[in-house]
Amino acid sequence: MFAYSNLDTVMYKPLTVFTNIEEILNILESVEAAFDDPLSNDFTIQVGPPIYVHKAILKIRCDYFKKMFQHDRAENIQSISDLSSVFTVSDKFSYIVYKAFLKYLYTGTIDLPSENAFDLLELANNYCEANLIKDCSQIIKKTITVSNVIFSYNKAIEYNAKVSSKLITTY
Repeated sequence: MFAYSNLDTVMYKPLTVFTNIEEILNILESVEAAFDDPLSNDFTIQVGPPIYVHKAILKIRCDYFKKMFQHDRAENIQSISDLSSVFTVSDKFSYIVYKAFLKYLYTGTIDLPSENAFDLLELANNYCEANLIKDCSQIIKKTITVSNVIFSYNKAIEYNAKVSSKLITTY
């Protein structure tokens, strides 16, 4: 039948080819550099000026886009210029908020003035981006002062931001 084998030789972790942290950082920098690059994009989001993105990255990082591209439907999109490549989105949010949202999908970092954090939080809620919601809440928490606590609380209530309103009430 079968001979007994030493189970210690079985690999239980995936083989990693990245042994150098610099190589990993290079990959991350390349992905970040691809954001808003009109030479390599295959999809454009129109919010006033165009934002050049890649369908693959959007599908990998955001369930909303994954579903949208899989079913060739455009949920909550105001007008469609060319279904395969350009979407013009609602002007409910500013260009800088949409751009920060899309850049977050590429980098995992928020590149936006803190005064726009509530708008980004609302956009994150609309796209069901749990990690971005948490990160926005942390930014809001760090920027709360005695002079803006009431404004921040009212904004949290307005956006139905349960996490932020809890943070603000503890302030």
